[in-house]
Amino acid sequence: MNYGYYQAEGISIGSGEVESTIKQVAARVKLSGAQWKAANVPQVLRHLAA
Repeated sequence: MNYGYYQAEGISIGSGEVESTIKQVAARVKLSGAQWKAANVPQVLRHLAA
């Protein structure tokens, strides 16, 4: 990865934003008392990510 190029272009190279989003999605999926059918999880994740 050419870090110098990305920094010069002002493009973020950190993973903090992605990690934060993953934590938010995980918190919403892991609701207390929630039960998920395995077949429905991809659809729920698509809605949360939209």
